[in-house]
Amino acid sequence: MLDLAIVGGGPAGLSAAARANQRGLRYCLLEASPAHANTIQHYQRGKHVMAEPSVVPLQSDIRFAAGTREAVLHAWQEDLTSQSVELRAGAEVTGISSAGDGFQLALKDGSHVDARAVVLAIGLQGNPRRLGVPGDDPPFVQYTLDDPDECRDETIVVVGAGDAAIENALALARQNKVFIVNRRDEFARAKEGNLTLISRAIDDGLVNCFYNTTVAGVESDGDGGQAIVLDTDTAQSRVPCDRHYCKARCNPAAPFRRILRH
Repeated sequence: MLDLAIVGGGPAGLSAAARANQRGLRYCLLEASPAHANTIQHYQRGKHVMAEPSVVPLQSDIRFAAGTREAVLHAWQEDLTSQSVELRAGAEVTGISSAGDGFQLALKDGSHVDARAVVLAIGLQGNPRRLGVPGDDPPFVQYTLDDPDECRDETIVVVGAGDAAIENALALARQNKVFIVNRRDEFARAKEGNLTLISRAIDDGLVNCFYNTTVAGVESDGDGGQAIVLDTDTAQSRVPCDRHYCKARCNPAAPFRRILRH
């Protein structure tokens, strides 16, 4: 039986594993995806990763400073190697149950891990909230944006009002016609810097914003014709588009409910 099982290879899980390794504990670091930091791996290329809140001192043995997605991932990989942290990638935990003096973790491949203690460091990237409207699963409805420069001269609708949605919309607006859908009348969840940038882009006409609006449906005729149907505060609007990115907030409770049995 191990001393510790760590579920999730994001920054919290990496930090826990580095400290466990430093203290000589018998541990395992389990990550469902093929590499560490799955959320940041799926950030758009060149995205600036913030290190906030700055008032909280860093306690981790793994470095973390604001920088580009690529710089952050590179620094973490260097630290994992230099500190001999072992990551078990592709090890998806499907259930955790009590077992004697500890816990048993069931893995998707049919194996299991026994440990006296468990650290849950589960992120949300693998559980995006879908639109939940008719027709929300065609290929042109996407939930992650890797490289905005791959999209050119398209009409794109971004749904969401948080930082990820704003950053996607701003990056795509450089060479596309972009609409952003906000179900409220302001960007209340955005960081100050992003709020300033999206407000300026809307004022300058670089991004078109639908305020007080929700998605009513997604239409696709199978011959390349596709559109998003929106319910605004005055009428229903149909927006033909080439792509649709949904950046709605994930449900933080979903991953925990999925794997915990006791």
